Amino acid sequence: MFKSFLGVYPVEDTAAITQSQWTDYFACIVKVSSADGFSEKEKESLAYYLNHMGLPSQVLDDAAGLSKKSFEELLPSETLREVLAPYIIRDALHISHSDGELSDQEETSLHEMAGVIGFSVQKTDAVIKSIRLYHEAVDEWKKAIE
Repeated sequence: MFKSFLGVYPVEDTAAITQSQWTDYFACIVKVSSADGFSEKEKESLAYYLNHMGLPSQVLDDAAGLSKKSFEELLPSETLREVLAPYIIRDALHISHSDGELSDQEETSLHEMAGVIGFSVQKTDAVIKSIRLYHEAVDEWKKAIE
């Protein structure tokens, strides 16, 4: 297993992913998280994530440029659609929520991307709900220790 900043990826799966595919992957995340504008916190979180994974900063620049493409164009490979599908939903949610909220625009964009990957609305909503519950719990914990 390869443990990343946001979670765990199976090593055998990440070894098969090219830098170009990672760029498309992160372009999807940029597309979702910038649906309401790309906040400085979202940029910082994504840059930290790329650095943690050992990817060059150029990937973020390239991903930002590619994020204007449709999800259909960004997710053409079997690897991205099948191997990384659960991770891209999770990572897009975490980056989008790094500024403190998941906006309606980001949620709509996330649903669009999830549909292209083949995730149902119900499954996507369940993941969104779990992220919101997690952030609510963290907020409560922070209040409790202040």
